[in-house]
Amino acid sequence: MEESNVQVTENQEQNVSTPENQQNNETSKKATHKDLYNTNEEYKKSFDYEVQQAAKKAAVSLAEKKAAELEAEMTRAQELSKKSLEEQNKMLKEQIEQVKKQAVRDKEIESLKEQTAGLLAENDIPADFIGVFDFANATVDDIQAKVKTLSLYEYHQKGDFDKSVKAKLDDLLKQKPPETRVDNGGQKPPGIPQIF
Repeated sequence: MEESNVQVTENQEQNVSTPENQQNNETSKKATHKDLYNTNEEYKKSFDYEVQQAAKKAAVSLAEKKAAELEAEMTRAQELSKKSLEEQNKMLKEQIEQVKKQAVRDKEIESLKEQTAGLLAENDIPADFIGVFDFANATVDDIQAKVKTLSLYEYHQKGDFDKSVKAKLDDLLKQKPPETRVDNGGQKPPGIPQIF
């Protein structure tokens, strides 16, 4: 019996929390990266190795990217230097022609918009419908066909229907005004015989 009592007391002493045991438990729970780095040599070596590898990989990646950009610029410069002056002038003229064509197309589109606005006004179609048209790809015939289709409908402002219904109802419900009679002060109107 004494042995079992001794074992129990030893177990109880181990389970008893002392301020020192609590501090040790708290510090082991609060171990941070910095603590591991400063105390554990294997962890420190492993971490330093990983950082070095990541730095090398980033440097190689950046160098490859810069080399590719430089190579592309060099290729373009070589192509230009290989071309004769006549070819360079030809390329420049083509670019100028493209800009001129785009400017002419922009003017045509603007003119088409103005003509469409006039057609919409002639057919009493609200100007808001100008957004329906694709002027970049449409022809005059396409626009005229759409305007013709839109002209088949009547367009009213919001509330016009209610106003017209109210006006029509007011006209239908008009009555003759009531007849008003004026009192002659107790005298009988002329032309009516007196019975009493």
